[in-house]
Amino acid sequence: MRRHGPGTAARHGGQRHSGGERGCACRTDAPGIGAEAREYRALLRRVLTRTGFVNYPTEWWHWSYGDRYWALLRRVPAARYGPADPPRSPA
Repeated sequence: MRRHGPGTAARHGGQRHSGGERGCACRTDAPGIGAEAREYRALLRRVLTRTGFVNYPTEWWHWSYGDRYWALLRRVPAARYGPADPPRSPA
């Protein structure tokens, strides 16, 4: 894996939304991506999984924490957050 300087995008294999959910390159475990992209996706998975995020497997860039999808995959009874009440004006 090569280093990228500030402001330089690392190649993760395929553009986001290229082919939608059915586009093979969009899947986290896509078989047809290059070695460098595979390494970056594996790094992303290791780091985000260790910090409690869950991946939406048909989109390598889509990670969740605390929402309904996260709760479902983590097998917890409810999401950590939901809709918020609008802030109240000071009286």
